[in-house]
Amino acid sequence: MAMTEEQTTIETKRDRVRRLLITPAQDRGMRFRKGTSDEDQRKHLDRLCDELAYLSDRTLDALREWVTTHGEGSERTFWPTHTSIVSTAEAYEPRPLEETPGVAGWFRSRAGEAALAENRLIAEFLWWERKKRPPLSAHERKLVADRAASIASERARTEDKLNRGVAPLQPDLEQLEYWKSIEARALSLVRDGAAARSEGEAA
Repeated sequence: MAMTEEQTTIETKRDRVRRLLITPAQDRGMRFRKGTSDEDQRKHLDRLCDELAYLSDRTLDALREWVTTHGEGSERTFWPTHTSIVSTAEAYEPRPLEETPGVAGWFRSRAGEAALAENRLIAEFLWWERKKRPPLSAHERKLVADRAASIASERARTEDKLNRGVAPLQPDLEQLEYWKSIEARALSLVRDGAAARSEGEAA
């Protein structure tokens, strides 16, 4: 059902998750185990709504289908664990690094500056967004380096076509815009860190 402009403006982030995920799942029989107090149920669902608020409507729709087909208990009608729901949501749509301060701090550190200087900022950002950790092994670091080289090569080809007045394929243009958006997000974190260090040194 389409929402009116007034409804849209007053809908909170929690309300949106309830509308697209919680309430439809409850309507399809999802419930808590016997003995779970009303207060504990409310706290659990509020926390879940807060942690899933970053998801797009489309991902919330997909997650609703996952939740209602992965219930616990003999009848599969008990809510899956909080951890399993959040981890599945993360697999569907990684939480933006900007919303994970501890992780974003890596890009604000000198490690972020090094990634920028070595032309692997985009690949490193994408790795962190998916894994929420740095590449640890030599193999993982090579994966990031190879991905960075691939991105740089593909980006250079598309930008060269644009500079020569040759129209790139639409998918190539869309990919270029995607990389630019990732680069802008990563650069914002790197520059924030550099500015903070400058202020600290000047103090």
